[in-house]
Amino acid sequence: GKIKRYYRPLRPYRIRSISSKTNFKYRLVVDATAPDPIIFKRGKSFFGNIQDSISNAINRYPFGGYGNLLKAMVIGDTRELSPATRGRFAQSGIAHVLAVSGLHVGILAIVLNFILSIFSISRKFRSLIIVFIIFCYAGICGFRPPVIRAFIMISMVFSARIIERTKNVENSIFVALIAILVIYPPSLFGPSIQLSFAAVWGITTFYSPILSIIKKRFRLTRGIEYFVGLFVISGIATATTAPIVAAHFKYIPLYGIAANLLAVPMTFAIVSSGMASIFLIFLGATAAPLATLSSFITGTLLAILSLLTEFVSSLPYASIFTGKVSPLVGITLIAWLYIISRARGRN
Repeated sequence: GKIKRYYRPLRPYRIRSISSKTNFKYRLVVDATAPDPIIFKRGKSFFGNIQDSISNAINRYPFGGYGNLLKAMVIGDTRELSPATRGRFAQSGIAHVLAVSGLHVGILAIVLNFILSIFSISRKFRSLIIVFIIFCYAGICGFRPPVIRAFIMISMVFSARIIERTKNVENSIFVALIAILVIYPPSLFGPSIQLSFAAVWGITTFYSPILSIIKKRFRLTRGIEYFVGLFVISGIATATTAPIVAAHFKYIPLYGIAANLLAVPMTFAIVSSGMASIFLIFLGATAAPLATLSSFITGTLLAILSLLTEFVSSLPYASIFTGKVSPLVGITLIAWLYIISRARGRN
């Protein structure tokens, strides 16, 4: 009855053959968190056409055989990723680098800010350019919740710079959460939005206090402080997302902290190099030698990242099977972290 109710206003479509490459006019989507099935009419949007163009550009160069992985990390196209690849990244505790999220949007914002700072552009105009480009990038990635969250947060941070006000990162996080839930409330119950916001909130809340305690007790050079900071970020993200991972996926990766120490810097290099490669490919034949060199470097980095996931996932006790965990456990632990973060004036 529900399907008929959605199907009546649609034009009849006749399926002559079914194969993995068939392009259907309508697509039936059944979401576990949605009360009704939804039928979408297929059609390429403006940003969808751009994503297809970028995907075709990546296909023109080998990238060491890891073009599918590059598509997932740069434009959020995970359709061609094999289940084995997804499993290796998940068991290694670095599955977050596959889906375009705040990490990738942050990398783009840092690169854009560095490039635009070379030119004589005012900070306000530079901020407007960065916000506009990130909005277009979010559209190319399909306006997924993690990307929307990152876009809203970065927009508020740069807007504070434009209107010369003090930025509040925690407020930005929850404004982004409210905006996403207004657009699509059932997303609150999915693992994607829970993991994304828990990790970002945990890092922004606990990173500075923990790092300041470490710096008071140990003298750190700039290079050592960088790696210590990565370790702290990885540890906080793992701790705040562990109960959510256990509740949804019934396991907790053990080596995620160590794996992220290598995976996060490599993701920065891969995304930066991959975007440069795509830009050079679109320049055409004049930049073909540079595009070939850049694609080779990007492919090498992707191969190293893939080998890292294979090694970590093959280690004994790479993950602990927790079995079914009540969502109440995850909610309780996250609530306790929130209470700790409100205790001002304590270590």
